[in-house]
Amino acid sequence: MLTLIDWILALFRSEDAARAFVAAPEQSLRDAGLAGVTAAQVSAVAATAVPGLVLGDGDPIVGLQRAVANQYGFAPAYAP
Repeated sequence: MLTLIDWILALFRSEDAARAFVAAPEQSLRDAGLAGVTAAQVSAVAATAVPGLVLGDGDPIVGLQRAVANQYGFAPAYAP
């Protein structure tokens, strides 16, 4: 099982992992063995994993989707 910080880092290192997350974030978390992780935990750990990462004021999962999509130039799969 990946730790949450490893999983977040993998999103920025692996285009395949990033693509899977942007398309289906909950499934991506489940596939990584992180099904019980909360949005608050993602928010707290993301700041440690990627210093300077801005997730915005809304849902941190959506903010992370945006950041990952922007990293790779993916068309967003999330609600704007």
